[in-house]
Amino acid sequence: MVYLDTSFIAPLFIAEDTSDAVENHLRQIDGTLVTSDWTRVEFASLLARRVRMKELNIAQADAIREAFEVTLLSSFQMLVLSSADCA
Repeated sequence: MVYLDTSFIAPLFIAEDTSDAVENHLRQIDGTLVTSDWTRVEFASLLARRVRMKELNIAQADAIREAFEVTLLSSFQMLVLSSADCA
């Protein structure tokens, strides 16, 4: 099981200097990909910030969010958060 957080997953959907390296590394991972709803929250915050900074428009952010969700549902096991995770 390999847990991937927002800082690793985001460059797969939003072009960054690290996007190619992240994609190459992802191809080499052997095991189940795992993330959690924390990643969903952080990714939504990242997109909102990019819209506020006018780096993305709302339609672009919505399309990225949709691609992100499709990928999560098809390629990741989602860990369920508990109240203890928030302490």
